Amino acid sequence: MEALIYEKMKKITLIVGAGVNKEIHEGIDLGGELLQNISDRVTDITSPNNQYLSKLLNTINICETIRNKFVKDINRYKINYESPSIDDFLYKIETLSEFSDRKDEYLKISKASIIFHVLGFEGTDTQKRIANDIKDGSSWLNVLSKYMSESVFSGKHTNLNIVTFNYDRILEYYLLTAFNANKNILDFINNHIYHVYGRIGCIEKVMPRKLRGMKERTIPFGLPNNKIHVIEKQIDHIKLIFEERNVGKSIKEVINESDELLIMGYGFDYINNIKIGLDLVKKSSNVRIAVYPNIDQTKEKRIRSFIDSGIIETYSCSDFLKKYM
Repeated sequence: MEALIYEKMKKITLIVGAGVNKEIHEGIDLGGELLQNISDRVTDITSPNNQYLSKLLNTINICETIRNKFVKDINRYKINYESPSIDDFLYKIETLSEFSDRKDEYLKISKASIIFHVLGFEGTDTQKRIANDIKDGSSWLNVLSKYMSESVFSGKHTNLNIVTFNYDRILEYYLLTAFNANKNILDFINNHIYHVYGRIGCIEKVMPRKLRGMKERTIPFGLPNNKIHVIEKQIDHIKLIFEERNVGKSIKEVINESDELLIMGYGFDYINNIKIGLDLVKKSSNVRIAVYPNIDQTKEKRIRSFIDSGIIETYSCSDFLKKYM
């Protein structure tokens, strides 16, 4: 009698940061760009005719005086730090005593602003770009969809998980559209996509997640960001860099058990590295990292301090996945 041969399940984890969305919408703000955009919109510098964000802040009792202080502190912070970002600025707010008297208001401003901007980038233009890319495109999401069809959903013993730092639902919306919201893709989205800091809300057809003390609300993809009452209710959906989420343990387990790690569009911030368990990556795991368009010594040193044996390459996200998926 012939012995049965079982093929080992290959565990692959894809870790993505905000940089991946540039291939779908080049106007999406990252790092210092997002910090500046928030700063401008909070005091209506770039939006004198549609003051949706400042109206929203008024509804949650954030007065103009506090908004002006917020902008002054951002400007002061940008002068003193070489690579400013909204995450780093918020960490300073949380940890430095000089902000203690206005910390709560600053965090409310930041969460409301992030949701406001995410909704804007999820808008009609992004939906059109996604539809075009699914039909005749070459973004990393297009490459990912083909890989999932050929390797994840075809019984080839591939276990894929995706860990994302992004609050938006561009990944979920793309996959739902590409796979016509079939059972396989719904199961994948519900069980294999991890948002480290949460998402701005559940997307239609997807299972809402349980948050501490509440159930995740459904918010349509492409909802205009002038829906002030909706944004006000979504603020508790997301966490900031220093706040804990109840998904932390499961993310660390997924990464620790991975045979392959593919990392792209990610800045390798120390706190984020610890949050997802990059210090726990097993030595036998194959780690490949895409840094685009180039890498300097400072960033390479930051990466090597956690993943010494990883292969670092300067590929775009789509070219990176074409090579390794």
